[in-house]
Amino acid sequence: MATLGYAYIFLILAATLGLSVGLLLLMLNSQRISSSAIRGSLFLLAFAFVLLRSLWVAFPPPDGLPLKAQDAPELYRVVNEIASQLKAPRFHHILLTADFNAGVIQIPRLGLLLWYSNYLIVGLPLMLALSPAQFLAVVAHELGHLSGNHNRFSGWIYRQRYTWYRLIAG
Repeated sequence: MATLGYAYIFLILAATLGLSVGLLLLMLNSQRISSSAIRGSLFLLAFAFVLLRSLWVAFPPPDGLPLKAQDAPELYRVVNEIASQLKAPRFHHILLTADFNAGVIQIPRLGLLLWYSNYLIVGLPLMLALSPAQFLAVVAHELGHLSGNHNRFSGWIYRQRYTWYRLIAG
């Protein structure tokens, strides 16, 4: 259903651009400039712009204190080792928060479905409350979400809903 939602938007976009180009070619071939044809083309181009703008859904990076590999080498070593064992994508960023929680966020860097930046968000209170083995289990659990592409599909559905919301809102 989500694919059909995007397909419909792209179909309307293609039809809008096709009609606009058709009107412009009709004016050029008839060698007569009509103000109504120009207004129609401008309306169609404005509508195409609204469609294209609705497809652009930006996600801000999550909040937290970024941990670099040199700041926490053991954490990065363990996380990368677990990622290798699970055949999961690696985290590009590890963020430390004040929450008693852990999570994974994938933010697309390019377009709707391409080239994700993976964030591991770890709460310091959670890290302090768990034993090292328990903490490793939490990290493995979060990496499991990435290896199963759970967040990617959920994010795709969310972006599609947000796209339709932006289309309706204008």
